[in-house]
Amino acid sequence: MVPRWLMSVVVIAAIAYLTLVPSPLPEPPMPLFDGADKVVHGLMFLVLAWCLNRDLSRQKSLIIAAAAFALSTAYGGLIEILQGAMQLGRSADVLDFAADAAGAIFGALISYFTKH
Repeated sequence: MVPRWLMSVVVIAAIAYLTLVPSPLPEPPMPLFDGADKVVHGLMFLVLAWCLNRDLSRQKSLIIAAAAFALSTAYGGLIEILQGAMQLGRSADVLDFAADAAGAIFGALISYFTKH
């Protein structure tokens, strides 16, 4: 049986890799639209909050949804602090953090409202 927290751990590790490694993916063949990175941040943290909400409780709970949002947002803040401190070609960006928080709130809400 797969532990119920495994999905959250995998997403946490993937986000760490994608946000802390200097060039985790090859450059896209054509330029992306302005703000595409903010959309990606929002989606990553939407998935994280959704996973955390599901993994922390199978029951519908506003407290668990709020915890999933808070944990995801705190992780986003930690990532931005690490990006600034590590000096590996990544930079801390308050707009990335805002996108992380926006994605986290949507992920927590979607998970909350789709639970039985």
